[in-house]
Amino acid sequence: MGDNGYKNAELTWEIGTGTLSSPTVLGSTTPGNLNGQSNEAVVEWDVSSWIDTVAEANDIKLKVLNGNTKGKKVNLDQIYVVVNYTP
Repeated sequence: MGDNGYKNAELTWEIGTGTLSSPTVLGSTTPGNLNGQSNEAVVEWDVSSWIDTVAEANDIKLKVLNGNTKGKKVNLDQIYVVVNYTP
């Protein structure tokens, strides 16, 4: 997920709603990090405690923050959302 030497605490995911330029953050997490090109994985994050209405699910925003100050990069191939709804 990150360049070699990238530290776990430098990556943050935020979930929220609102505009793309200034979303309202409802929750955040620091996911585990896999260093190097051969260490790829699917990382799941259950956001149902924050996104719990139809309106929020329809307006969901995911923000990925790179907090590395030494120019290390985060590499993401794909981000997708699975919505399970029970009325």
